[in-house]
Amino acid sequence: MFQRLAHWIEGNRLECATFHILTPYPGTPFFRQMESERRILHRDWDKYDTAHVVFEPKHST
Repeated sequence: MFQRLAHWIEGNRLECATFHILTPYPGTPFFRQMESERRILHRDWDKYDTAHVVFEPKHST
């Protein structure tokens, strides 16, 4: 998947690409879903910045 993305970026001659980690912010439906599924890893709010993984993805370790 990442190699395909890299080829697309190069083929479209993007100068800059920024990638963020999906983050379940408190108070959102996504956060409530992750919480109900017990997938929230911690509540260190400083890490809820789209640069740190704060929930456990399904089917991934």
